[in-house]
Amino acid sequence: MLQKLKGFIEEKRLNFYDLAVMTDNGIESSKLQPCNNCNDSYSIAKAFTMTGIGLLADQGLVRAEDRLADILRDQLSEGIDPKWEDVTIEHVLKHRWGNGTDFFDIDNNDANDYGTDYLGFILRHPLAYRPGSVYVYNDAGFYLLGRAIHALSGETMDQFLMKRLTAPLHFSEVAWSLCPHGHPIAGTGLYVQAKDMVKLAWLYQNGGVYEGRRILSEEWVNQVIDRQYELAPLREGSQWIGKAGMNGQMICFSAQKRIAVAWHSYEPNQGDKLFIDYLHEISE
Repeated sequence: MLQKLKGFIEEKRLNFYDLAVMTDNGIESSKLQPCNNCNDSYSIAKAFTMTGIGLLADQGLVRAEDRLADILRDQLSEGIDPKWEDVTIEHVLKHRWGNGTDFFDIDNNDANDYGTDYLGFILRHPLAYRPGSVYVYNDAGFYLLGRAIHALSGETMDQFLMKRLTAPLHFSEVAWSLCPHGHPIAGTGLYVQAKDMVKLAWLYQNGGVYEGRRILSEEWVNQVIDRQYELAPLREGSQWIGKAGMNGQMICFSAQKRIAVAWHSYEPNQGDKLFIDYLHEISE
């Protein structure tokens, strides 16, 4: 499969640089051109943060309906928008927590504009909508989820995930962009190789089990797929489910075909859509 996918990339002259395929026979990967060992996965980071919430849910430490303000109570300042009291974990996971714009974007804006207290910067932002009512894609909510993971576990999110996710999945190298207080940005800024990030897709494809070891509960995996917490069909009616990152990053899987694929590319004008179409063509 890897050679077939590489051949298509070469034929179409797509700007892919790191590609991995995982099946029951293991992982095949290839650096398609000179590139960094680890690369920014952009919004694929959100799928890892969401999985951190799942690991806590499996321990009984959080539920989707829990209110974010209750978890972060000790860190709330006076005078914040009272609508924050109604924001739940699920609202954030589904990008429906009430923000009017994507006002927290380290990939496109100068992070110095946020000051040194990113949590305060976000929580002081007035909410434009009633929580749960309007979808507005954003990174800020996932920074809050990262802080919630810290509040619930006592470990920063990167430490928490290292022990319970990336080390058990045998990641060779992983790094996160951090805020001035040492917390992962969580909605972006995850640097990783395709051969490692494909393992997260495989974990969900395999119902939460990796190499015979249960990492996530089947209940959480089903909840993620049913409610589309970051993982969603690549197109309407598709058997391929995945998560994309800015400029052409992807993790995806087909449970029917028992295959997962991940890549880093630079295709800002959606050139990787050709590749996604090809995945559907060869798997139908």
